[in-house]
Amino acid sequence: MLSAETIAHLIELPGVYDGWSVAVLKDGTYVNRWAYEDDPARPLEGYERRYRATQECIENWGQE
Repeated sequence: MLSAETIAHLIELPGVYDGWSVAVLKDGTYVNRWAYEDDPARPLEGYERRYRATQECIENWGQE
């Protein structure tokens, strides 16, 4: 569960949402805001575009 105790920082993705889309946890895990908490591979209904754009960023970070 996301909480102030588990979140290191939040990331906003311009063009996706005017607010945070990724939570970076203190253990280094990236959490897609637009996924179901109990099934992070499944986008929230109605937010599929935001989920895909956010997931693409998460998967590509750290790659050249």
